[in-house]
Amino acid sequence: MNAYGTKSNRQKYTDVFAGAEGESTVYSGSAVVGGEYSKSSSGGKYSPYGTETTSINLEVGFGVGRSKTQTVSISNWIKAHPQYFKVGHSSN
Repeated sequence: MNAYGTKSNRQKYTDVFAGAEGESTVYSGSAVVGGEYSKSSSGGKYSPYGTETTSINLEVGFGVGRSKTQTVSISNWIKAHPQYFKVGHSSN
């Protein structure tokens, strides 16, 4: 996975883990040797910065595909929803 792009403040984008959070669009294809390319997107359009992944694989057969994934940060979700994770003493 690689970080790509320049943020609005003109700094190079380098945070791979933050870029992995959110939406990405994946294209794949194969004819004995296959591959896959994934890049951060929003609303079906590539983002100006984020993460991208390229892979090559060996497989038997032919195929073409497109998919979208949504990745969330569990720790950010917990921080945003502290009411579900109250720590305290038991009433027993």
